[in-house]
Amino acid sequence: MNRELTGLISLAALTLIWSILTYAWGGFVTGFLFYSLLFLLLYEILVYVSCVRGLFVKREISSPVLTAGQSLHVSIKLSRPYVFPFTWLILRDQNDLEKRSSLGKSSFLVENERTVDLDYKIYGVRRGRYHFNQLECTAGDLFGIVERKVFCWEPQTVRVYPEIQPVSYWLTYAVHRGNRMQRYRPNAQDVTFVSGLRNYRVGDRLQQIHWKATARGQGIKVKESEQETACEYIFVLDQDQSAYQRLPGELFERAVSLAASLIHHAISHRLVFSLVLTGASPLYVNGGRSREHLIRVLEYLVDVKPDGQLLLPALVSHGGIPWSKNKRVVLISPRIDEQVGAFLHQLRKKKVDAELFWIADSSAPVRQPHEILQQWPVWKIDQPSFDLSMKGGVWIGSKRSP
Repeated sequence: MNRELTGLISLAALTLIWSILTYAWGGFVTGFLFYSLLFLLLYEILVYVSCVRGLFVKREISSPVLTAGQSLHVSIKLSRPYVFPFTWLILRDQNDLEKRSSLGKSSFLVENERTVDLDYKIYGVRRGRYHFNQLECTAGDLFGIVERKVFCWEPQTVRVYPEIQPVSYWLTYAVHRGNRMQRYRPNAQDVTFVSGLRNYRVGDRLQQIHWKATARGQGIKVKESEQETACEYIFVLDQDQSAYQRLPGELFERAVSLAASLIHHAISHRLVFSLVLTGASPLYVNGGRSREHLIRVLEYLVDVKPDGQLLLPALVSHGGIPWSKNKRVVLISPRIDEQVGAFLHQLRKKKVDAELFWIADSSAPVRQPHEILQQWPVWKIDQPSFDLSMKGGVWIGSKRSP
């Protein structure tokens, strides 16, 4: 039997039984009780028929795209043609974030008004993809006899990108003959080797402007260096499940945020980059340096998890990834072990420069393997602030270089 009709059918049965008793016994008391039950039955029928009729509910969210740590504002507008007396209405917003709302839930006891605006906030939203599903409206009478439930389908999706932080202390190191490491900033482009011209963009330096080409009246032209056109950064995000299973959960979020921050830094300096994800379904995102390419990469980073089973050395033999001399690999990993060492060794055989961003657990005992620190530049990221972690410099040959 339908739960919504259980109370109404029970009341109707009781009224029928009492009508028979009134006809059989007669008297004022039985007659009074019969007409009282009959009036209550008619009232409950009206409540059942009309308590949710004409109900209109609309949800609005502040933005379908957020960055981790931001707040989401949800506004719900409810309207109905009339308010039936002595009734109640509860509205519940079914979504993946209702337990983290400012109210601790997403249920509201709606006031007895024709038009009602309901608002709540969700603070500190974490990276991920969240779904707002249907709006559940439950109405009934004050006696608890009748209860109606309707669902208003309002599907919406909120994508939360990883947090992007400044990485102004990032220096890229290239290994040359004799294991000597030369450092340079990604934005310190060598304009002496010019491969072409392009239009001026905000942030370009004065020394990059090609004055002769600009004087021809076709707009401000800027020298495009070989580094911009030839060098490509390949960011590799280590998602190995075994590497993260004994570490705090926020370390993987820090790794994803660092990947997004480094990629954003590369985009802001017109550097070509690509991305390798090593999760349960490994993925290679082709190179690019446009704003649209950055958004595409962030869309992939929304859903990444530490669920990978692929060994890092197997990436080098992967046919879909173009490892070549003009590539620079940036590995983001929570470990410094044999797998990482083997991966970097294989890259060196292909004459590919590499550096490691070590997502370290600050609460764990400090262990710094000698071999990797001697042969490759290693950035130790052990704080939520990347600039603060990188301000101390990079590990080169068991020493930290500012």
